[in-house]
Amino acid sequence: MKTTPHLIPAILYGGIMDGHCTHVHNNPEFGDRYLFELRHKGKLTRCAYKAPTRTTRNGSRWVLEFDCVVSRQEIQNG
Repeated sequence: MKTTPHLIPAILYGGIMDGHCTHVHNNPEFGDRYLFELRHKGKLTRCAYKAPTRTTRNGSRWVLEFDCVVSRQEIQNG
């Protein structure tokens, strides 16, 4: 996967989004945490993942570690 100057390939480790591959900015907007949203079965869950402490074994992606569920709510229609 190609790295751009603004986005870095990452993989989420732990939590309900374990194994999800994504791209993130070099500097997170919320201190040292990245926020992700998951919509599933009529619920919206926001999770925080910690800034990278390591890379994958081959060094191709950052590994972001699960920190906590920030919020969980029902998705309202209309």
